[in-house]
Parts: sequence; C-alpha cells; structure tokens
Amino acid sequence: MLAIPNPPTGVGATATNLCSVNLVYRTDGNDNEESFEIQRSVNSTTNYSAVATLAAGTTSWSDTDTDNGNTYYYRIRSYNISGFSTYSNVTSVTVNYHVRSGTIGADQTLCPEGDPALLTSVSPSNRRFGNWTYQWQSSTGGAAFVNIAGATGLNYNPPASLLPRLSIGDRLRWNAVRWNPMWSR
Repeated sequence: MLAIPNPPTGVGATATNLCSVNLVYRTDGNDNEESFEIQRSVNSTTNYSAVATLAAGTTSWSDTDTDNGNTYYYRIRSYNISGFSTYSNVTSVTVNYHVRSGTIGADQTLCPEGDPALLTSVSPSNRRFGNWTYQWQSSTGGAAFVNIAGATGLNYNPPASLLPRLSIGDRLRWNAVRWNPMWSR
C-alpha cells in the first residue's frame, strides 16, 4: 500500500498587484503525491475552502481572485490514492497594493493669450492589469487640487481659455484614480 504523502513545507505568499497573490511551497522530495489541494480562508483558523488542485511536482500557484485591502490565509495538503496529508503551515498575506500615479512632462511657461501644449504622461502608473480611468486635476494659487470636468484621457490639452484664469503658482497634474478590472467575478 502506498504511504500517505508528507505535507508541503515552506509555504509563503506575496501580493503581486491589486488582485493577485503568488503562493510558493516546497515538496521536500516527495515522490508519492498525485496532487496538491490549496485552501484559502479570510481568517486564520476556520472556514477554509479549496481554491485549487495542482498536479504533482507543482511548487507555485497564483490566486487571481483576491481583492485589495483583504487578508487571506492559505494552507496546502498533498494527496494520493491512500489519502490526504496533514496540512502545511498556514501563511497569510494582505493585499495592500498602492496605485501610484504617473508623471507628466516638463513644466510649461504660459503666456497670456497663448495655447498651452498638450500635457502627456512620461512615466506610467504602477498598474499591471486592468483598464484604468484617468482624471486630470488642477490647482490654482496653491489650493487643493480639483478635478477638471471631462478631462479623463491619458493626455490632456488645456484650452487656451484656461490662461486668463491662471496665476503664478498654478499647476496641473495627472492621476490614475480608479481601477476597472478587465474581467468579472
């Protein structure tokens, strides 16, 4: 009769972006497992459910069904015809991925009755997946930034009519303000 396999060891998890966790583990030379069952919970002790079954020899898996701001707990067990192993160590990860906005090009000198040049992004946000909605904002006289109505594209062409309202110290900025996933759950 085939012995029940040993559980995986060294289980670790890393949040890789807004909606994904990479899980890694070691099999410690087991050669009698047929598969691995990965379980996940939102608390460390109860309510685990199977989220994946992986083939023998697999040592990593990506969980793409996570949400930013949540903590997840993972454990793994090996399986063969004789049954399941005990569970591995429990590992946890908090998906806390911060979106950074991009950077716009160089400052412009704006002259009365001139037409400002197109403002473009010279370095993108740190986004990795999904579609993004952009919102251009402006600040006058060092006041708080406010959204510019209708300015939601990757680039922004300030209208010439904006110049009479500007004063020294005014600035515009670009910001990625919302993430829209490309898939639904």
